[in-house]
Amino acid sequence: MSRILKQLGSVIVVFALVLVTFGFASPAHAGYLVRGAKIVNVQNTSSNGSNFAIKVVGGEGPCSGKVIIFPEKAVPYDVYKRGYAIALAAMKNDWSVGVYDYSGDSCRNGGQLSVSK
Repeated sequence: MSRILKQLGSVIVVFALVLVTFGFASPAHAGYLVRGAKIVNVQNTSSNGSNFAIKVVGGEGPCSGKVIIFPEKAVPYDVYKRGYAIALAAMKNDWSVGVYDYSGDSCRNGGQLSVSK
C-alpha cells in the first residue's frame, strides 16, 4: 500500500510540474502598444525592411517612448499604406495616437494606428 502511495505522490508531483510549466504560461495576446502618445519621428523603413517606423513620446503602454515598427505583412497592403499616411498626418498636426498589435505586444509589430485630436 505504501508503494502505491509513493507512486501516486510521484505522479501528482509530475502533474503539478507540468501544470505549472505549461498550464500557467500565458501566450502573448493582442493589445495596445501605446495610447495617447505623440509621434516625433516617421521613418519610411527600419533596417531597410518592408516596413515603416514611428518614434512616440508620452502616452501609456509597453512601447511608450520607443520606436514602433509596422511590418508590411502585419495587415492588408491598403491598410499598411493608410497607416503610413496617418502617421505623417498625425506628426504634422500634433495628434495623439494609439497603436495596436493584432498578435502580441511587440514594438516590432504595429498593426492598427488610430489618431485623436
